Amino acid sequence: MHYLEGGMKSWSEHLEPVKVGDLNGGGTLYQFVRIGKGCLSYMAVSNGEAAVIDALRMTEVLERFAKAQGAHIKHALDTHLHADHISGGRRLAAQTGATYWLPPKDADEVTFDYERLEEGRDITVGSTTIRIQPVYSPGHTIGSTSFIVDDRYLLTGDILFIDSIGRPDLAGKADDWVSDLRETLYRRYKSLSQDLLVLPAHFGKITELDEGGRVMAKLSDLYRNNPGLNMKEEALFRRTVTENLPPQPNAYQEIRQTNMGKMTPSEDEQREMEIGPNRCAVHDR
Repeated sequence: MHYLEGGMKSWSEHLEPVKVGDLNGGGTLYQFVRIGKGCLSYMAVSNGEAAVIDALRMTEVLERFAKAQGAHIKHALDTHLHADHISGGRRLAAQTGATYWLPPKDADEVTFDYERLEEGRDITVGSTTIRIQPVYSPGHTIGSTSFIVDDRYLLTGDILFIDSIGRPDLAGKADDWVSDLRETLYRRYKSLSQDLLVLPAHFGKITELDEGGRVMAKLSDLYRNNPGLNMKEEALFRRTVTENLPPQPNAYQEIRQTNMGKMTPSEDEQREMEIGPNRCAVHDR
């Protein structure tokens, strides 16, 4: 039984780095795939510097990888206050001296210092600029913020996935946030270049990985194929994203409290809190 538990723990916490593509100025963008839970983190590496987006709590993996690339982690950014897993962003910043960025509209109750992640504040990593405008993209949370990297990649956090869309109910405000979610998906993202490659913070099924092991799709393809982007009637959309949702993530309230800095669970407690699949999408995995 001990062997089985160790195996399951290792499987749940394993991160597989996959190269997404090259960046302008000689940099590289990587995706870290947590196959056992369906979570995705990202690292942009350029000219000896790195930025990590939506870091998972297994920060030593990210630190080792950056070091192997000859890079120092300069920024740790979260697209939103996570509810299904414990963010490693703040720990990563503490361990590396990086700046920790969080959307201020998600940070009303946090107990720590952070840099405000807002439109118009570009973040430069080596020779690469991560543009934060014009994609303030609420709906999953009120502060959800997307990133455009190199005018080529769109990191959507938990707002848009390959086969589904983000759920608006994990802070108990589904009715309030459903209009924000529709505005983001049906207008804000629609106004962006449809050639952008969407890189979400989660995936639901192993079939969403492409031949290179990446979770990635062109925005125009998602507008054709993703059911969540093809509900013309607003009433249907509202019903879909507020009714008959999959169960909420395991211990999601405690995870939110931890990510706010209000709780400091042990490693074993954190592992227990993360048991089970991610459930940030309208459709369960």
